[in-house]
Amino acid sequence: MSDKLFFTKKSKSDELLDSCCPKLSYKQRLIGFIVCSAIGWIISILAMGVFFSRNKDIAFFAVLYTLGNIVCIMGTCFLSGPKSQVKAMKHKSRIITTIVFILSMAGTLVFALAVKIIPLCIAFIVLQFLSYIWYTLSFIPFGQRIVKKVCCSCCDPESQSS
Repeated sequence: MSDKLFFTKKSKSDELLDSCCPKLSYKQRLIGFIVCSAIGWIISILAMGVFFSRNKDIAFFAVLYTLGNIVCIMGTCFLSGPKSQVKAMKHKSRIITTIVFILSMAGTLVFALAVKIIPLCIAFIVLQFLSYIWYTLSFIPFGQRIVKKVCCSCCDPESQSS
């Protein structure tokens, strides 16, 4: 009997994640996802405007770009719920990508704001972009596999000679 209680008892993090997203209808979840995604993309586009402006402020660009990615990921929590999103991020098929994505966001902010080494900041931004794309592809059926095949066929000299 005590074993049954042990397995059904929720941890504090489970309770917190459940309380963050009350029961929403499918339409409300879809609207939340679209709004967060749009805001995230707008922030990222504004960041690109900062990057290509005459008065480049790499630190401001890095913060905006990272914030845009965070808002986009928050949008996916509307579709599946925060608890399911965290569980999906820990799945064996995307755990490495998740870790790289989170570390690249942290590295971007560290090298932009604290250490102020611009080349490393830009390297982490590129890594952040690539890991975000790879992370997103992990949710599309066969997405990563298709991109791997396309990249391999582009790099294979025999496939280009035909």
